[in-house]
Amino acid sequence: MKLKNLALQSGLKLTAKSWLILNSKTGEILSSQQEHERREIASITKVMTAYTAIQIISNLHINVTESKIETPCEAAALKGTRAELSEGDVLSVLDMLHAMLLPSGNDAAYALAEYFGLVLLEVELKSQYKMVDPVQVFIYEMNKSAKA
Repeated sequence: MKLKNLALQSGLKLTAKSWLILNSKTGEILSSQQEHERREIASITKVMTAYTAIQIISNLHINVTESKIETPCEAAALKGTRAELSEGDVLSVLDMLHAMLLPSGNDAAYALAEYFGLVLLEVELKSQYKMVDPVQVFIYEMNKSAKA
């Protein structure tokens, strides 16, 4: 029986438009849905956002449960896949990472980028960056990580 049918019978809700499950030892595809369809790379960008945020967290010893992020209006207004954050919502860094990665929340990704961009502008020498917009500072750092 296909894994999708098992998931549906067990009450799991599959929302991904395309997916693939394979046996990592044999490479055998166990189940899939629209695995050859072209998709936007938004989720890859969110993975890089998480990676860059985790690097900053590690380097600056940020406490992910005590440090809080307030959702900016720009994040709350974003379209696409969302964590349904409203302007002013306050989440821990850890919860904001979850809000970005689990529902693929564009709103949470923006809030994280702004927060960590501000952290970098405060901690690093501001002259290191040619820009002052915290989101652009974060994107700059994310691109550096991607090229490394």
